Amino acid sequence: MKTILLATIFVLAPVGMASAADINETLPVVAGYDWSGLYAGADVGYVAGKSNLFIAGGGIGGATDLNSSLDPDGFIGGIHIGFNQQMANRFVLGAEADIAYNNVDGLTNFGGSALIKSEIKWSGSARLRAGYAFDRTLPFITAGVAAAKYEATIITATPSGDILVHDETHTGWTIGAGIEHALPTGGSRGPNIATPVSAAKSSR
Repeated sequence: MKTILLATIFVLAPVGMASAADINETLPVVAGYDWSGLYAGADVGYVAGKSNLFIAGGGIGGATDLNSSLDPDGFIGGIHIGFNQQMANRFVLGAEADIAYNNVDGLTNFGGSALIKSEIKWSGSARLRAGYAFDRTLPFITAGVAAAKYEATIITATPSGDILVHDETHTGWTIGAGIEHALPTGGSRGPNIATPVSAAKSSR
């Protein structure tokens, strides 16, 4: 779900005044919604991922490989800023950047009583957007580059404490689609029906 702050613009045609000689009156005309302009806001959402942990010789005693499902999920929240330009043919082109704090993690058994915990600490992206405006409703597609800070920790439950085994920032690509709707109250944009969904591919 995404909420974006955006100025709403209304254009009214001049209103003619009635007189004894001329009683014609021009009624106000509201122009179609224009998505052009700079916007910024905050967002919050839920993330679920699919991953697999494989360590050659990582099984008990090193006799077997460790191959275990490690599917993180959790909540994220962050800020974003972007710019849209609506064309005369109602196509809307734009760019957007975002960064988010992530409370996203997953746990799996690491042999014996030990567990391994994976965490996504933060994530961000810089993307181009393209959509087609149906007045206040804007379906769009988006794609760009993404980055995320990823940590993996072995939880030993022993006096020696936990062991950090991976701490790295990964970069890749992201692609998605969504629908935004501008509220008539001016100053806010409604939530996305479909927030851009990352399909990140690590470059490492």
